Amino acid sequence: LHWALWLGGAGSMTAMHVDYQDFTFLHVVEGVKRLVLIPPEFNFSCAPQPPRRPTSCWTGLDILSWRSPLTVELTLRAGDGLVFPPGYWHAAENLEPTV
Repeated sequence: LHWALWLGGAGSMTAMHVDYQDFTFLHVVEGVKRLVLIPPEFNFSCAPQPPRRPTSCWTGLDILSWRSPLTVELTLRAGDGLVFPPGYWHAAENLEPTV
């Protein structure tokens, strides 16, 4: 089992990546978070990462300002949750302070 608590101020972001876990769930406790997702059939290269047990593949690409027919955009508010479909690339932006 792997879990993380993400806290961020307005305007903070998480770059595009794909999680290696089969099950990823995101729940917004407080605030508003914008998510951009790309289906797994689109393959991107992983950026070099520090040596440790990797849990994600990070691309270094900015999809938050990239508009494309392949992206799906969602907004999660306090109380909302999302189970990420396996293999989906995603990035996040906090539109206000978010837990």
